[in-house]
Amino acid sequence: MINVLLTYTTLIPSVRFCAFHPLKFLSESEEINLVCKMSHKVTASDLNFCDVLVMVRCCEDRELEIAQQCKKAGIKIVYVIDDDLLNVPDSIEGYEYFGLEKHKKNLIEIMSLSDVLWSPNCNLIKKYGHFLKKSVLIDEPFIGDINAHKYDSGKIRIGFAGTATHRTFINDFLGDVLKIIKNTYKDKVSIEFFGFKPDFIKEIGGQYIPYCDDYEAYCKIMRERNWDIGLAPLEENEFTSCKYFNKYIEYSSYGIVGVYSAVQPYTFGINNGVNGLLAENTVESWVKAIKTLVEDKELLKEISQFAQVELQTKFNVESVAEKIFDKEIFIKCTKKSTIKYRKKSFVAGKFKIYMQIYGIFMPIMVVKKCVQKTFRNF
Repeated sequence: MINVLLTYTTLIPSVRFCAFHPLKFLSESEEINLVCKMSHKVTASDLNFCDVLVMVRCCEDRELEIAQQCKKAGIKIVYVIDDDLLNVPDSIEGYEYFGLEKHKKNLIEIMSLSDVLWSPNCNLIKKYGHFLKKSVLIDEPFIGDINAHKYDSGKIRIGFAGTATHRTFINDFLGDVLKIIKNTYKDKVSIEFFGFKPDFIKEIGGQYIPYCDDYEAYCKIMRERNWDIGLAPLEENEFTSCKYFNKYIEYSSYGIVGVYSAVQPYTFGINNGVNGLLAENTVESWVKAIKTLVEDKELLKEISQFAQVELQTKFNVESVAEKIFDKEIFIKCTKKSTIKYRKKSFVAGKFKIYMQIYGIFMPIMVVKKCVQKTFRNF
């Protein structure tokens, strides 16, 4: 059996859905032996255990050292990426971290040391596949339960779930769309925002549900919203084209029919009128799409049911995990040498990174971010 070590900086949703859940399934099916660890907890014993090292979004100094040690020892390295981390816009959360020149250089070197690039987006493979011998396109799986949708005979519930990452775009564009929808249908529709409070929410009589860090609590809130229509606007640019259409998977799992911007990556996964609606990024196109669903409840039900079946077939974790084996990512290696590696301090590593980002203002910025996180819901 092949021994696999999955490592990452923190266990964020990208890590969970890109690699953790499908690898966990393979482990529980006794296809592989799996160890999962944050990179600062990795030991020499972990590295000597593995035949294959899977690194997700890694770019820190200690992660580069891990890759170098494994390459020298003949261990196969798989690099997993689900965002264009070398080109994060300064308006996006995470820019300060991934925008560090040191991290960019580390990321490129780690990919260069790797044998396989694993990504859910074909654009990322086109951009970075040349760094490696092999590239594989693997969808992110649907994890969790299908939630049966309860239809209200009266009003249509419209919702947006997301963060303030694209604040300007949502405020400027989606505000104009929803003002028309609310003026047209009055009390026949309700509009809610979960995780992001737009400037126009009072003008449309909308409701705001504060951001929730806890994943289980987040899922509970989404189930309780019982939205009929979910909004997924996205700007068209090089960075967003390299993302994944996970909002389709999320909305569909709750029986919500999504209206998605007709841009990549949504055009990769959405079949217009079948598992969701695509709208050009114009007010007219978005108003037309939302009106179509508000006025045709039978279409709303058909799309919802089709999308949920698709999640259970095409996007179930077993199907995704099988693709990993079909792509022959995991092959037992012949190790050249024993690895001697000293576990790194998490606190020291983070201190160094914060100093690189903020310099002498580091203590002030850390306190500021803690305060922002504490009061982000208010």
